[in-house]
Amino acid sequence: YNANLAYKSKRFSKPSEDVDNIALTENELYALQELDLIDSPHLDRVRDLFLIACHTGLRYSDFSRLTADNIKAGFIEVAKQEKTGRPVTIPVHPMVKGVLKKYDGSLPETISNQKFNSFLKDVCKQIEDLQKPISKTRTQGGLKTTVNYQKWEIITSHTGRRTFATNAYLQGIPSITI
Repeated sequence: YNANLAYKSKRFSKPSEDVDNIALTENELYALQELDLIDSPHLDRVRDLFLIACHTGLRYSDFSRLTADNIKAGFIEVAKQEKTGRPVTIPVHPMVKGVLKKYDGSLPETISNQKFNSFLKDVCKQIEDLQKPISKTRTQGGLKTTVNYQKWEIITSHTGRRTFATNAYLQGIPSITI
């Protein structure tokens, strides 16, 4: 049992810091869409799923469960999100329409999140715009450390969610709507 209850005090504050998260720009998304992956069908599917994530803002747990039944009258409807249990309705972006057309109105077959992230890096490192250096700073054990990466190295499935939110905000969509 924990006898130290100092964390319940109003004066208790948990240290936090701003995180250096990344999002893809519209130009980087178009470069990703235009990448020729005809010789690698597994990477082609991962790219297409990631484009869906970038234009819906859905978490991996939600976009990996999408089926053709979720698409109704130009909207993607998720009756119950995995994490929050809340419903969400999202307009189908033209880039997502292209993915749906490519798979005859269906969605690409999914794989585990770990494999998805690994293959996503294989896709993204082929894009010249994602080979630019990025620095990430974090505090560990009271010491600030900065590590340099190429942008493609730190892209994961969650980058799709941040990309959606960032690009929607830059387009002037109100935060409460996003």
